[in-house]
Amino acid sequence: MKNIYSFLIVMALTGLSASAQVKVIGAVEPNDLSDKYPTHNEIYGKGGFRSVADIAGRNGITPARRSVGMLVYVISEEKLYQLKGGLVDANWTELAFGAGGGGTGTVVAIEKGGTGAITAEEARVNLGLGTMAIQNKDAVEITNGAIDGTLIGKLTPAEGMFTILDVNSELRVTGKVMVSGDITATGDVTANSDVRLKKNIVTIPPVSESLRRLHAVSYDRKDMNLHQIGFIAQNVQEYFPSLIRIDNDANKTLSLNYQTMTVPLLKGWQEHDEEISQLKTEVDLLKKELKELKEILLLNAKGKK
Repeated sequence: MKNIYSFLIVMALTGLSASAQVKVIGAVEPNDLSDKYPTHNEIYGKGGFRSVADIAGRNGITPARRSVGMLVYVISEEKLYQLKGGLVDANWTELAFGAGGGGTGTVVAIEKGGTGAITAEEARVNLGLGTMAIQNKDAVEITNGAIDGTLIGKLTPAEGMFTILDVNSELRVTGKVMVSGDITATGDVTANSDVRLKKNIVTIPPVSESLRRLHAVSYDRKDMNLHQIGFIAQNVQEYFPSLIRIDNDANKTLSLNYQTMTVPLLKGWQEHDEEISQLKTEVDLLKKELKELKEILLLNAKGKK
């Protein structure tokens, strides 16, 4: 009987070797949690994930153990690769870890609209953004060509001077834009004025008397070395406070909304135009009365003759 069992065992082992398959009907697991032996060695598996020492180790994975979508981490490169679209070495595609480790994505070259980098720091260098790409504050200040000390297109302020911000599409800003210098537009500068955005619409009261008290002046700007003409914000604030903005700087500097200043100016013109129309009516009436008086005097003069 023992010989029969031995024969069956030998035949079973021979069959396993011949078919190269083992059918498993349960989980492969160690005897207990203290067992130090793993249930699987990644180098013998097919597909999945594994780590190798270098590129040669990655390319040395045999075709029989490769599958599309498998991931390989190359330690010497500190990079993750995935097999995409095939099983040959040319199909290895480098993946980039997302910010904060929240997933992976293919590195896209700069000329294809990407950053050409894995880390945020590398992306800022590749795109020439310096530290401006990591600003996280309510206000970003542009001073002498630098954004908070970093020039656009340069890593340090000493490397150049920012002079032009070129936007080919739209530049959308939520909040306040403060510019020390001139703004030149080749197109129109508009402000939303749709009636659907407004409520409590009321015609403003007469403004002519207030306009008479405004002082149109010329002056030299202390901070810009420029000679200009305009108004004094404190003077305008006394009569049209809604046209004044108080900045959040240490001096609480006053700013005048010159664009909206056209509203009281137009209102004043309308008031004067109405007065002129009334005066023209009165003048026409006086001319008519004068003509009638002349005719009466002429008739009286003829009657005396």
